[in-house]
Amino acid sequence: MRLFQSSAPHAWGRWIAFLLVTSMFTHWPSATSAMLKTNESSDDISKRVQTRLALANAYFQAGMSTIAFEEVDKALVLAPRSSVALSFKAILYQQQLKFDLAESHFNRATELAPDSPEIAHDFGVFLCQMGRFDLSFAKFETAVKQSMGLPRDKTEWVWGQCLLKIDHLAEANEHMSQALERQPEFFLIGEPLIAVKMALHRFAEAEKITDKLNDSPSVSAQSLWLGIQLAERLQKPDKKKQWAKMLGQLFPTSKQWQQHQDGQLHE
Repeated sequence: MRLFQSSAPHAWGRWIAFLLVTSMFTHWPSATSAMLKTNESSDDISKRVQTRLALANAYFQAGMSTIAFEEVDKALVLAPRSSVALSFKAILYQQQLKFDLAESHFNRATELAPDSPEIAHDFGVFLCQMGRFDLSFAKFETAVKQSMGLPRDKTEWVWGQCLLKIDHLAEANEHMSQALERQPEFFLIGEPLIAVKMALHRFAEAEKITDKLNDSPSVSAQSLWLGIQLAERLQKPDKKKQWAKMLGQLFPTSKQWQQHQDGQLHE
């Protein structure tokens, strides 16, 4: 699975999506042993493992972590050297705040599949959350090098968010902007990138993202607040009034609307 963090840096736990990877079963001697005991072929075992992990993922997404844990353990009985299952178990331990166990399972999964972009990505997120940034960036680099398309760009985006945690704004902008260029739909989760571009005084670039976001179903109090600040800096009073009106209509109880009423434009 690949853990995709799409939130602003101050809300690191928001909007995590898990993509279940069902083709990364490596080092099959252990699975072969199971096959000999159960008279099952390796293909049959692989299908059973994938089914268990798919169930685990569904339970996890539904907030039923205990049952998800049980399904992962069942998968590991069938294939003790499944790097996917070990990585999934690491994420479950991470959620339980059992960080030593999470790290040991990530390490074991990495030993079994050192070039796996999914495991490198998820391990990188874990290390970033632990504040071990250099190791985290190394994992993200591995994930980017070993993947393509949407998975690569999810890692680029998360890498940028991790850089924000240590105020490396220029590097964060580079990673996230590259991801957005290749995945235009990322504007829907663009609040952190808007804030970065504003901090770097790249107001025109920030405005392009803000306009799309505020005209989409993903509009939020924060995206409108950023739009108001941008319009002020770009001296666009009509646009400022437009975003302010939407903020009051859509989010009248938000802290951003209260700040606007109080004249706290740059809070």
